[in-house]
Amino acid sequence: KHLLIHDPVASKVMFRIFTELEQGYSARYIACQLTNEGVDSPRIYQLKQNNSSRWRELKNEWNANTILQMLKNDAYCGDMVQGKRSVVSYKTKRRRCNDPEDWICVKDTHEPIVSRETFHRIRLKCAGRGGHSHQTKTAVVGLFSGMIRCADCGGSMAYMRKQLKSGEIGTY
Repeated sequence: KHLLIHDPVASKVMFRIFTELEQGYSARYIACQLTNEGVDSPRIYQLKQNNSSRWRELKNEWNANTILQMLKNDAYCGDMVQGKRSVVSYKTKRRRCNDPEDWICVKDTHEPIVSRETFHRIRLKCAGRGGHSHQTKTAVVGLFSGMIRCADCGGSMAYMRKQLKSGEIGTY
């Protein structure tokens, strides 16, 4: 009673996701691999566990955003975080996000799926690259990768190398 216990099937999938993220694979690549292998997405898995027939109506596809959301959940490293959101008014169902300083975090409340060090290392690595890692053809990463943004739309600019007659040039 009052304990979080791992689901063996789901925890194996989660461990695999964290292992592949640590190896440098992107969330998009991992999502495609899981979809191609027929691994149940979290929503489909939940519906099947609750004996609901609604899972037949939905597509069983993983999404990169689902994987990146997992990096925001400290429960995978054994912590319990509460108070992330609060109700605006008891009359409505609207919620607002609270500041991280106001969250209630209790460490080591249950057995972790991945170690705390691994979890935070992956989180920092993915956050530093705009939420994903990207492997280039030449394995050359630009000096300002992930820092330069478009002045018009605010999107992250990518480093590219162009082959010219006079040689090679790098551009964003």
